[in-house]
Amino acid sequence: MLTMKKTILVIAEKENHQLYASLSIRGEGIETDELNEGLEKIKSSEADVIMLDCGNAAQKGLKLLLSLRAIRQDIPVIFITSENSTNVVIQAFRSGARQYFQKPINILELEETIEELIKIKRTSQEKRTPLPQKQFKEGEEVSKAAIADKPVNLLMVIQHIEDHVCAKITLDDLA
Repeated sequence: MLTMKKTILVIAEKENHQLYASLSIRGEGIETDELNEGLEKIKSSEADVIMLDCGNAAQKGLKLLLSLRAIRQDIPVIFITSENSTNVVIQAFRSGARQYFQKPINILELEETIEELIKIKRTSQEKRTPLPQKQFKEGEEVSKAAIADKPVNLLMVIQHIEDHVCAKITLDDLA
């Protein structure tokens, strides 16, 4: 049995762990930890996203957010609180939060935000290389393009993407 990589770290009060563990994010594992123990977990975490739910204790959450960002600037943080204060929102973003939610939370919006942040983080980690300019011998790639009825440069770009960025793709996938 394969174990799912815990790509989402949730730091929240214990009574909220079940709610966050039930989020429906395809292929992603969720790990939960308590507010007072979250900082230790962050140091060794390989999470792609951190959700910090501080409930009514916004000031405690902001302090934890500052400490978290001092240790790990590479992981985006979603800051969640019950407090309704413009000042808290401003402080959260200034302290390094990537997104902010006030309770009650729209679960679908939260799931979309998490998926988007994971996608952005993973894209920035991809190995990117420049597209090489290839000189063609007469008939070499031209015949491939003629058979596929696609421009030679498009085939070069597709081959480059397949080799350096992702799994094999087809022209139909691009359409």
